[in-house]
Amino acid sequence: MVFNSSPVAAALSFVIDGYASLDGQNFYEDVFSLKLNNALVFSGTFNLGGGSNSGSQANIYYNPFGATFTNLTGNGTGIGWQGGKEAISFASLPLAAGSNTLTFGYTSASGGHAGFQGIRDEAWGIEKIKAEDKEEAPNPAVSPVPGPTVGAGGAGFAFAACLFGWLLNRRTRRFA
Repeated sequence: MVFNSSPVAAALSFVIDGYASLDGQNFYEDVFSLKLNNALVFSGTFNLGGGSNSGSQANIYYNPFGATFTNLTGNGTGIGWQGGKEAISFASLPLAAGSNTLTFGYTSASGGHAGFQGIRDEAWGIEKIKAEDKEEAPNPAVSPVPGPTVGAGGAGFAFAACLFGWLLNRRTRRFA
């Protein structure tokens, strides 16, 4: 997702939708990553229906900006085959002046793992993307607009994020 911004610190939140048996840390592991301007800002695996052998629903591999995460569907570590939702929030991500690119990705772990099992088994999507300029004071007289806004070009970003969420929420797998 590409959007324009002034150079600000932005809060970012979104929800990962896992369909069927998106796996946590196990032989079938699927790893979520988020890049900002081609730099990794988050990486981890979540049991969203496919189970986890680690004893934890979430295993975080890289998190330099201190993102928080919450399993909205109570998946635990068992295999449920009904998917799940994971909310991820960043209090502050540094945006560059001008064009910024967020890349959401999921890869199936290889090298001693099963690898990709197909979209009927391991599909995912992103929804409820929200970004806020941390340097602007909120205006209670203005009602929120669906979708995110960030600095300059906020309307374009909001439209792109809504369209992006709609496209990814269609049980298909996108590769970055």
